[in-house]
Amino acid sequence: MLNYLKINNLALIKNIEIEFENGFCVFTGETGAGKSVLIGAIGMLLGNRAATDTIRNGEQQAEVVGSFIFEKIPENLQKILDENSIPITEKSLVIKRIIAVESSKNKILINGEISSLSTLKSIGDTVIDLHGQHDHQLLLNENAPFLIIDKIREISAAKQKFVFSWENYCVAEKNLNFYIKKTDELRKKEEFLRFEFESINKLELKDGEEEKLEQDFAFLSSLSQRIQTAAGISAILNGGENFSGIISEISNLEKLLQNMADADKTFENWANEIKPFCETLKELAKTIGKYETSTEDENPAKLDEINERIAKIQRLKKKYDCSFEELLRKKEELKAELETIENGDFERGELDKILVAAKKEVEISSLNLSELRKKICKDFDSAITKEMAKLGFFDGAFLTQFSKKEKIDASGLDDIIFTVRTNSGEQFLPLSKTASGGEISRIMLAIKTILAENDTVPIMVFDEIDTGIGGEIAADIAKAIKNLSKNHQIFVISHLHQLASQADFQYAVFKTQTDGRTETKIEKLSKEQRIIEIARMLGGENETTLRHARELLCRQ
Repeated sequence: MLNYLKINNLALIKNIEIEFENGFCVFTGETGAGKSVLIGAIGMLLGNRAATDTIRNGEQQAEVVGSFIFEKIPENLQKILDENSIPITEKSLVIKRIIAVESSKNKILINGEISSLSTLKSIGDTVIDLHGQHDHQLLLNENAPFLIIDKIREISAAKQKFVFSWENYCVAEKNLNFYIKKTDELRKKEEFLRFEFESINKLELKDGEEEKLEQDFAFLSSLSQRIQTAAGISAILNGGENFSGIISEISNLEKLLQNMADADKTFENWANEIKPFCETLKELAKTIGKYETSTEDENPAKLDEINERIAKIQRLKKKYDCSFEELLRKKEELKAELETIENGDFERGELDKILVAAKKEVEISSLNLSELRKKICKDFDSAITKEMAKLGFFDGAFLTQFSKKEKIDASGLDDIIFTVRTNSGEQFLPLSKTASGGEISRIMLAIKTILAENDTVPIMVFDEIDTGIGGEIAADIAKAIKNLSKNHQIFVISHLHQLASQADFQYAVFKTQTDGRTETKIEKLSKEQRIIEIARMLGGENETTLRHARELLCRQ
């Protein structure tokens, strides 16, 4: 429900804040008092166009804030919030719309997060249905029949099954078309693909080979340097003509420490620890000795072979502007593309089978959905026609017309149009061609009354639904709205006492003068204030109208 509305500097409204409760809320007031501004503010929360000329004269920006609370967040609303990373806590939603003279300062905030107009429209469609002399009329949307009919519980399951089969069909068709396009493109360049594959494949590259080649090249080309270094190490270890080596010195040190340890036990640890060090040096001397006497020599042929291999790899890397690892991957990709060409007929045959099966399934599910829609709509049309009679269309009738599409699409096999006959003897015509704004609102009210249990949009707004009616018809409309408010929060702009007296809550819209400027105010009425306002709607405040007003409110 909408539990709070704040409007600043919009048209004649300077600053109003209203708290709402769930149920049937009616707004009444003299013609021109500013009730349309209220509808415009709600429309801004739905994502409707907001022109700068609606900003109060002399102000730089207008602001509308709406706070919504839910017993349970509707699934379609939660999906939109999740997709747009909009947080929601305590099952509340706060929408803030700012429209400024400088368009760069326009803002849409949803739970504190800056959002786009398209996101706001998506959210608005899940939260509020606004009906009346405005462009947010669901019934005039070409998709309206599907949006309404497919909510009916008996049809909903069949629709879900169709949607599942339709999505499978679309995926199967997409996969086949993609495969055909891909293989056609590959066949056109098959010769080139084979050339590129062979240019890489003939090198018989292996994982880690480039690194191994570079290591081998570095090892072989450093042989002279390694032997020379080994000689230097040997001289240090074993000594030369004019000096003794480190091994000899360490051996002497070991003996001396052992002598000390024999006389003084505190030297035992030193004597013991130097022994393995001495052994290590002796092992190193043996290894270096073998290295010095090695018959290994530089092998120019081997070096040339490795260098040539490295050069070939480098040329390929440069040609394809990639690393060695990427070169290996490219080879596998080329191989896979060539295999796709070779296996094309088989793979296409398998995808064809999947598409044929998916098409058969979608044809069956769309036919089942179509038959169920037609069957249910017979009762649906009859029920709407009866409700229309209660709402002033005495000789009117409602008819859902079906025609078969040339091709199944996302909505199914049917083209569906809501048609209406408002008077006896007339032909059925689409709603957009035969019904006025007020009539469309009453027809929507009839539909909403029938579909109340299936409708997931929690809030409904009817702008002057009572246009051109009165008497018993108005009373019947009031009863229908009262019944609808059991499942929805209802806002109604009305000039009729029959509707006002049936509302749970009544708000007066009026003009006042402040500092020489006209302002629109909205005030929630107490019971006594309602009596006075309804008396005004009955023709003026006097003893008779006041008594009648009290009686009307007592019947509520």
